Order: sequence, then structure tokens, then C-alpha cells
Amino acid sequence: MYIVKNGKKARFWLDVWLGQCPLSIVNNKIFKICNEQNNIVYDVLQDNEVNLTFRRTFGITEIEEWKVMISQVNEVTLQDEPDTVIWALEKNLKLTIASLYKALTFSGE
Repeated sequence: MYIVKNGKKARFWLDVWLGQCPLSIVNNKIFKICNEQNNIVYDVLQDNEVNLTFRRTFGITEIEEWKVMISQVNEVTLQDEPDTVIWALEKNLKLTIASLYKALTFSGE
């Protein structure tokens, strides 16, 4: 999970940086038709605008997804500091070999 500051590490659609899962999952309908699927947050949000283009116009469901996403994204202000990564599976937010092994081998029981 990223804590976005300047937006130069986290990918806008594919990394977890806003909410609890990637925007590509939460906003799957608009993600599928977006031309910039691999852009970093900085590229998308520079100049305080959302810089994305799409292969076609939005239908009703895409408009609803867009409105919700834009309301969340507009609350983000890029800063001069670098982005940081946190390990959300541990209380102290630090990645350890033990916590990674536990996450990879957890059977869900």
C-alpha cells in the first residue's frame, strides 16, 4: 500500500493508494476503457486536474463510477516529498520475511 505524497511511485489504477484496493478494481468499468492504465499518480494528477483519456464515451454506469472516483481523487493534493510504501498486513506497517511468509501461506482458516 502506498502513501502518496508526490505521486511518482504509485500507479494510479494498479496500486493501492486510495482506499483499500486498486482503483482498477473499484472502478473497473472506466478502467477497462481508459487509455492510460499504467500511468503513475503524478502523471494523472499533475496540474491539479485528472489527466485521463478514454476509448469511448461513458454510459450511465461509467458516469456514476467517474463521479465517485473524482470526488475521492479531488481530495488528494500532491506534495514535494516522495511516496512511501507500507505493509498493511502488520499492525506496525513494516514488512518482514515472517509476515510475508504468513501472508503467502495463510489458508484463510
